[in-house]
Amino acid sequence: MSMFDDLKLQDEVVTGTCALHGGVLDVEFDLEQDGADIGDFAELISASERWIAEFSSETLSKLKGALAKELTDSAYEGLEEGATDRDYAGLEKELTLTKIRFFADEAVSLVFEAKREYPDMDIYCQIDKAFEIEDVMVE
Repeated sequence: MSMFDDLKLQDEVVTGTCALHGGVLDVEFDLEQDGADIGDFAELISASERWIAEFSSETLSKLKGALAKELTDSAYEGLEEGATDRDYAGLEKELTLTKIRFFADEAVSLVFEAKREYPDMDIYCQIDKAFEIEDVMVE
């Protein structure tokens, strides 16, 4: 029995949902290859289940804190006034995980929303196997 629900192949990517930390998230699996059928995703989905099992609420909380610090520091870069603890805490509290994207090369991208600070934008946070931030992009 998979921990992922409603899995379907669409535009060479498998999408579905996953119950995690008291909520339901969208999940996406991308082999980054043309012509893949749903059976080709079995190994990636299995590896993703193991990843999810290790992704604790404490890990998510740490990542949100680090992400809020990185985004806030970037926003204040070059300004006379610096970011305050309140700035960091406000963004950290607002960050909401909406999707996890799994890729064949073991890359994982967490997609967050922060509707007040970043309206109509998604925050992509690529993390490594040790749950450390590798890259952040806002679109």
